[in-house]
Amino acid sequence: MEVIGMKARVLVISDHPLSVEGLLKLLMDQTELLEIVGVLGHRAAELEQTVSLRPDAVLLDCDSAGESVAEWMAALRSYSLTALAEIDFCIFVYNAPDDV
Repeated sequence: MEVIGMKARVLVISDHPLSVEGLLKLLMDQTELLEIVGVLGHRAAELEQTVSLRPDAVLLDCDSAGESVAEWMAALRSYSLTALAEIDFCIFVYNAPDDV
């Protein structure tokens, strides 16, 4: 996902602290390719920040805050179509078990 000479901007969204810690450890090994632009704990409350951080990729815990991925994506889409038209990003969904 690296653009020539640029790092991919990655946003992590999860409410599982241990899962986030593990993901960050993995991502930090790729600092020549990736820049962590933020870690957000709750999807529903973070729509504005998701848009304003302008990530290239969002790593989204599919079980965060009891909201489905489809609901979050619909909320993001309706949050600001104008803002979303100005940015492109990929959403990667993962599942962090509750017992992690």
